[in-house]
Amino acid sequence: MPSRPVQKIHSHNDYLRAVPLFTALNTGVTSVEADLWLRDGNLFVAHTIDEVDTSKTFDSLYIQPLVKLIDEQTYGDLFTRDDPLQLLIDFKSDGDDSFAPILAALEPLRSKGYLTTFKDGVYTTSFVTTVGTGNTPLHKVLASNPRDLFFDAPLVDIAANPPAEGLVWSKEIAPLASANFQDAVGLINWLPAQIGIVTNGTHNALKKLIGDARQFDGVKSRFWGTPKQYSKSVDIAFRSVTIAIIKDGADWINADDLQLVKDLLEQNS
Repeated sequence: MPSRPVQKIHSHNDYLRAVPLFTALNTGVTSVEADLWLRDGNLFVAHTIDEVDTSKTFDSLYIQPLVKLIDEQTYGDLFTRDDPLQLLIDFKSDGDDSFAPILAALEPLRSKGYLTTFKDGVYTTSFVTTVGTGNTPLHKVLASNPRDLFFDAPLVDIAANPPAEGLVWSKEIAPLASANFQDAVGLINWLPAQIGIVTNGTHNALKKLIGDARQFDGVKSRFWGTPKQYSKSVDIAFRSVTIAIIKDGADWINADDLQLVKDLLEQNS
């Protein structure tokens, strides 16, 4: 069991692992992702609505295990009040319909003071920082006071697209900003990346967006949708692109293969 976190790794579609949450933690990873579907008043964790298994609830896979781990300090200093676990919640159902049920589902963590919170202008970190992505309704996030469910900002146009009139992005609104890799670098750079060629244009695009996010207080960058590991050639492309994202300074590295990305980080940081 690791005592220190492996910085930067985000466990993409974490719920698809044989042992959700714990596989990531045992690898030293401190950001995990759960896709949530609201059905008959319950929140289920699944990639698509057709894959919903009623035994796999948000509460059973993530909320109750986290409460127990924090209560018992099972993972020591892997995630702390000063260096939280990031729980990325992908709203798959309608955002407005899902918002209140998801807030309610966080109550076991909230009631113990385990959630990072923004209240009356004060941002207080705790063991878990929850960030909504997908169909998360930004207007409901902004209206929340106290706020303990934050937003995943649009990294591609973060510099030109404020959250609302008179507001700027910050960790108090969006501690994370994400972009699809193809959208981030453009088609002309994405095509060669599919065979492992990382162009200067790719590096320049990545560095620009990472810099754009860092203009805003506490906002960290993440890229998803990189080449997949379906074949030997695509594996080379995945490694090349991931190394570029690491070296160009992204704050979180999306990972399906946690050990591979951990190794790439250790070799290229």
